[in-house]
Amino acid sequence: MAAGVNKLAVERRRRICELLTENGSVTTSELCSLLDVSPVTVRNDLSFLELEGKLVRVHGGAAATSRTTTIAPPKNRQPVNNDAKRTIARFACLRVHNGDSLFVDSGTTTYEFLRMLSGKHDLTIVTNDIRVADLADTTLAKASIIFLGGNYRPSHQLTYGVFATMAIEMIRVDSAFMCPKGYVIGQGCMTEHETSAPVKSAGVRHASHRYLLMDTSKINKNSFLTFATLSDFDEVILEGDPGEEFLQEARMAGTRVTFPKKA
Repeated sequence: MAAGVNKLAVERRRRICELLTENGSVTTSELCSLLDVSPVTVRNDLSFLELEGKLVRVHGGAAATSRTTTIAPPKNRQPVNNDAKRTIARFACLRVHNGDSLFVDSGTTTYEFLRMLSGKHDLTIVTNDIRVADLADTTLAKASIIFLGGNYRPSHQLTYGVFATMAIEMIRVDSAFMCPKGYVIGQGCMTEHETSAPVKSAGVRHASHRYLLMDTSKINKNSFLTFATLSDFDEVILEGDPGEEFLQEARMAGTRVTFPKKA
């Protein structure tokens, strides 16, 4: 019996490491749902893996370390909350018209978004994410793709720095579609890396229409740095009701909030 229990623990911890490799971070509630175990079991697994140096415990979950962060390309990723991301992507696609120019942020939700744009034509996709550019190239046959140069971070397949930011400063896109790592009430949209924030902020500033795409699990999920606030966006698109506190903040910011209403 003990051997069987130990085998289950090994398998759970292997899966946790896979999720961190694919997504960069994961919450305790997500792991409880995916692994069908209690929060206590998840916390024990996270503590064990942290002692082995395979993750870093953060409030509400865990984040990858450099030893576990090798981001897979979009076609190989198995993102958490797939149904939520598809719901958000369907709403976001309605904001895109043939001939539009788009700044597309990095994130599993924007990957779903790009896949659903396959019926559009004459789009221009601007991005600093190699995976986004590659997916756009394979999914959107008639799209023009502008990949921003600059410093390169291999672990995340992103460009960043002054050259990437300067390139955005020279253009104006119709719409920006942004995906935060988390959103903290009273603070704003969060990202993990200080090198990513200036590029994300510039992408928002240099768009005529600005959309924030995030599932409700991101609300009050802290990360390292703020790159925008709700007032920087025209609309937030979610898969479900974000709660009154978030809605109140959006009303004060003058930002629309869109999510499917329950019948």
